[in-house]
Amino acid sequence: MVAIKKDPLERPTRLMREALAEKVQDNELEWVERFSRALDCLIRAIREHVTQAEAPNGALATLANPHQDAVATLDRRVRHLRTEHVQLLDDAGSLALFIESIRNRLLAKTFDNEALLDVDLIYGLSDEILTRLQEHQKAETKLFVEVVSTDEPGAGD
Repeated sequence: MVAIKKDPLERPTRLMREALAEKVQDNELEWVERFSRALDCLIRAIREHVTQAEAPNGALATLANPHQDAVATLDRRVRHLRTEHVQLLDDAGSLALFIESIRNRLLAKTFDNEALLDVDLIYGLSDEILTRLQEHQKAETKLFVEVVSTDEPGAGD
């Protein structure tokens, strides 16, 4: 029997999408805090994904040492995935800082009638991160499958 490994990003991604699907009612602070918890969970999951992928025996290490002729192309694709790791963490971290500043201003009530919670902006930034994360995962999987299928003896014969 083959054990199927569950994607560690699946639950945090779902939590983020659920948080984004919630309507912001009268209590903006409560929504911001729920969203912030979901975002923190996603950031931890992305960090775990990066740590696992970058480990000496992780997926990217496996891909970076292929037994095939297309090493330069493969190396470029692996470097791109690594760059995406950094960008995803940076963008999610920036969103977390933005949410934290909103939360702090809501707690301190220092917003003086200005529009504090730009829900459309938060939704847009979040959706962009989640979409890029999904595309990144697909690219990693595709590359890994390509390397494994061309690396096996008798594959492609």
